[in-house]
Amino acid sequence: MTGRSLQSKSLRKNVQRLPGGRLKTKVSGKKRSRLRCAVTGKPLQGVPMVRSSAVNRVEKSKRAPNRPYGGVLNPSVTKAMFIKKAREENA
Repeated sequence: MTGRSLQSKSLRKNVQRLPGGRLKTKVSGKKRSRLRCAVTGKPLQGVPMVRSSAVNRVEKSKRAPNRPYGGVLNPSVTKAMFIKKAREENA
């Protein structure tokens, strides 16, 4: 019988074939929902779906887009924000 903490449906499960031909289910961790834009709520692209405890194990170049507000805001929102700021400075 599996322990209570491993019976959750939100855990990622892998099936392994053992040397004797038997199959065993290995629980490897919780799934993570996609990060979302702080303004629009749309899923962010270019950000890996890893838990916050595993972010440090991902290469720095693959953690988030290398631009202002990368990994927080959608590119369209960022672009609109920069255009708005530039227009305010010039006015």
